[in-house]
Amino acid sequence: MKSTKNAFEQINQMIGGTITIGGAVIGDKTLLSDLMVEFRSQYPKVSFELITGTGPEVTEQIDKGLIDLGLLIEPINYEKYEFKRLSHIEKWGIIMHKDSPLAKKDKIKAKDLKNLTVGYSNRREVQKLLSKHLKLDVTELDTLVTFNLISNVIGLAEKNQVHLLTLVSVINEGDENEITYRLFERELSTTMAFVWKKGKTFNDATLKFIQFLKDKKL
Repeated sequence: MKSTKNAFEQINQMIGGTITIGGAVIGDKTLLSDLMVEFRSQYPKVSFELITGTGPEVTEQIDKGLIDLGLLIEPINYEKYEFKRLSHIEKWGIIMHKDSPLAKKDKIKAKDLKNLTVGYSNRREVQKLLSKHLKLDVTELDTLVTFNLISNVIGLAEKNQVHLLTLVSVINEGDENEITYRLFERELSTTMAFVWKKGKTFNDATLKFIQFLKDKKL
C-alpha cells in the first residue's frame, strides 16, 4: 500500500501546467485561494492564471478557448457548459452611504426604492432577477448608472449619489467607513458555480483540477 501511495505521489509530482480561471468579483476572497493552495499541495508543478471579468466576458473567453474554467455567480446559462455548483451563497440588497435614510431600516422593501436614485448591473438576466424578486421593473426606477463591475461605481455610493442594487458581499470593494448595506426584506440569494466548456480537450493539470472540484464538497 505504501509503495502504491508513493507511486501516485511521484505521478502527481510530474503533472504540471497552467490552469486559467476567469471570475467575477466576489466577496469571499478565500474561496478560490483555498482551493488553489490545496490543489497545489498535491500537484506542486501546477500554476494558476486568474482573470477578472463579468459573467458574459468570462463565458465568451471560455467559448473561445482562452479560459479553462469560470467561477460565476448565477443566473448562468448552463446549456453549453459542464459545471460544479457550490454551496456558497451570495446575498442581494442595497449598498448605500451611511447617511442614507435607508440605513436606518433593518431590511429593504420594494416600496422603499421608488423615490431613490439607483444603480444596478447592466446584465439583462440580473435586471430580470431583481425585477421578479421585487415585483417591480427596476429599469423604471430613477436610474443613474448601470455597470458591469461594482468597483467602477462604488465611489458614487461613497458620495451618497446612488443606491446600488447588488450583491452585498462586494462592499469591501469600497470605503467601509462611508458605506453600508441592507438586505431585501424578502431575502434574495444566489449560488455560484465553476463552469467549463463541454467536449473541450484540457491539459492534464486542468483535468485533474476539474476532477478535484467534482470530488470535493464545496
